[in-house]
Parts: sequence; structure tokens; C-alpha cells
Amino acid sequence: MSGYRHSGMTQDQFEAREQLWDAAVLIEERWPGEYPVLCRDLRDLGDRIEEETDG
Repeated sequence: MSGYRHSGMTQDQFEAREQLWDAAVLIEERWPGEYPVLCRDLRDLGDRIEEETDG
């Protein structure tokens, strides 16, 4: 994965965050409007990974 080097995260953290965000996009595209809370939670978890590297 490119981009992780400038993110301040390890490659594992970067990939985990991207996977969570990608899952939210996939769910929204496949089942529009059916799982908004799940998609929000997946994005929140991705954001949390990013926040943990800042702290």
C-alpha cells in the first residue's frame, strides 16, 4: 500500500484503517441505506486507529 509512509502509521495500522473504510464503502454501494449505523461504526473504528497513532 502506498501512502502509509506519510501517514505516521505503521503499514499494518494503515491497511487495517483502509480495510474498515473500504468495507463501509462496499456495504453502502451494495445495500444503499440499509446499514448506515454499521458503516458509521466501521469508519469510526478506522478513525480510531488513526487517532491512536497521534496519541
